[in-house]
Amino acid sequence: MAFSPQPPSAAPLPHRWLRISTKGAPSIRATLALLVVVCVLPISLVAGLLFLNYYEREQIQLSKSAINRAQSLVLSVDREFAAAQSALLALSTSHRLATGDLEGFHRRALEALANVRADSILVLDRSGQILLSTRVPYGDSLPKVADAKLLERILETGKPGVSDLFVGPITNQRIFTVGVPVRVDDSIAYSLNATYTHQPFMALLKANAFPETWRVAITDGNNRIVARSHEIEKFLGKPVAPALLARMQTSGEGSLESVTLDGVPVLTAYSRSPTSHWGVAVGIPKAELTAGLRQTLLRLVLATLGALGLGLWLAWFVGGRVARSITALAQPAVDMVSGVPLDIPLLHFKEANAMRQALLDASDSLRKSRVYRILCKRTIHRRRKPACR
Repeated sequence: MAFSPQPPSAAPLPHRWLRISTKGAPSIRATLALLVVVCVLPISLVAGLLFLNYYEREQIQLSKSAINRAQSLVLSVDREFAAAQSALLALSTSHRLATGDLEGFHRRALEALANVRADSILVLDRSGQILLSTRVPYGDSLPKVADAKLLERILETGKPGVSDLFVGPITNQRIFTVGVPVRVDDSIAYSLNATYTHQPFMALLKANAFPETWRVAITDGNNRIVARSHEIEKFLGKPVAPALLARMQTSGEGSLESVTLDGVPVLTAYSRSPTSHWGVAVGIPKAELTAGLRQTLLRLVLATLGALGLGLWLAWFVGGRVARSITALAQPAVDMVSGVPLDIPLLHFKEANAMRQALLDASDSLRKSRVYRILCKRTIHRRRKPACR
């Protein structure tokens, strides 16, 4: 019977899937190194994604915290206005105003300056003419206010109010005023106003002890800067940065990424008072927000490279032992055919030692089989009955 040649054994499944021929199969060391990379990199990637998610949540939390601080400062600004209005309302009940004794009220207003904590106190008639000011002696000629919006609002509503920042007609400095109505015979006869520079709110910013690198600004109803933590002399009276201005004009509270007037990229949280319409913007430099992210990512990259390097070294070391254990069996397998007694030392791995023992057993069986065949041939040669079949 003719025997057909056996078909070549099929390549292992991984080689078939990857379209790798058995001649070009990777070494044990290369396979173990690939296994290390496949194990380490996905774990590092997942860790990086988890950290980025944590960073985003922390940024949202920081944004909320900054909005809360802006709200707190807005409340402090409104308390300053309320205190000034209360002092002015108490002063507006003076009988000298009711009787038209403006010269006597001028002396009374000078005494009340410390209580009102104002730069000056003045009285306006319904047309906007300044009747007296504590900044000049009584009787001196005084101008008419150029922007009478606050006066018009007080006359219309009969309630106290706060102006926006403007250039004062007496001092030619940027000031704002707090005004209250003065009623005589159940009608509003005057507006009693206290003027302020930006200095009280600069002190308020300092009292809130914001971090030195933060950009914090107090703005008037027109979103112009009244007080600022940095370079107030340069930015006093200017509108806030365009991106922030657009948001503050459409919503009373929120946060956004923007660039300050002095060119610092920040995460800005802002809040506006519903009563005075003044606002506060708190800018946290993005460099501070991302510093922790960069450091952590750097540590993650270094840890990944360290783990990868250690894993590759271990793969190279272990792969070398495995390779040596396998190649150590190659020559004995060849020598086994010649019938030479095999002397294979113990190897590093259980499976390799099992193969070693199998080769030793096969070699021993092969030598016994050869001796048996030799005896059989000698028996046949002597024309004796063979002892074997």
